[in-house]
Amino acid sequence: MTLRLATAVSAYPFYNFRYLKLLHEFSKRFVVYCFAGSMPKGSAVAPMRPAYVRHVLPFTLPRRVTYRVWPYLSELWINAVEHDVVWLFDTAAPMHPLLFRRPVVVDAEDSVLVLPQQTTARKTYFSRFNEYRVLRNRRVAKIVVTTEIIRKKLMKLGLEGEKIEVIPYGVDTKLFRPTSLPDVPVVLYYGTFQPHRSRLLLEFVRMLSQM
Repeated sequence: MTLRLATAVSAYPFYNFRYLKLLHEFSKRFVVYCFAGSMPKGSAVAPMRPAYVRHVLPFTLPRRVTYRVWPYLSELWINAVEHDVVWLFDTAAPMHPLLFRRPVVVDAEDSVLVLPQQTTARKTYFSRFNEYRVLRNRRVAKIVVTTEIIRKKLMKLGLEGEKIEVIPYGVDTKLFRPTSLPDVPVVLYYGTFQPHRSRLLLEFVRMLSQM
């Protein structure tokens, strides 16, 4: 029996390459249903093999409306299909596991709950509380994080350690090979330039300039 996985996004296509890549890899092993609240006009969806099933609302709603209403509509839509598990990508998506009948797995790659305060200054108290509420929801069977540091931070907030799985970032060695590096100091940086991340990069650059 092939496992059936259901997920939802507010719009399709979307910019997050990691999410697209995970959907593609999941579709090689499972039957995947992806529900989207809208699809921008003129958007071209690149064909993926094997493809996963995509469902999009037949009408377009204003972005703010879609972002607020779609999480609840998607739960009804997901429950209408035969699925075994629900995958929620990141707590930034305002999904509320209220009506799901199957186990929920939350991919909490970059939860604001573990970020430095200066990085989350623009986040409202409600948004932070909502993320905490989602992670504490009894329907959430597993929370996936990328580092042991994030796991420990979530545990300090009262989340059960048994629910949190650490799956580090990886690379497909069939597609990518190590290349020879020049005989000079090299700084390898991965991630965005948010203050809590780029601060370390700037410190490395300062140290290199003094070498």
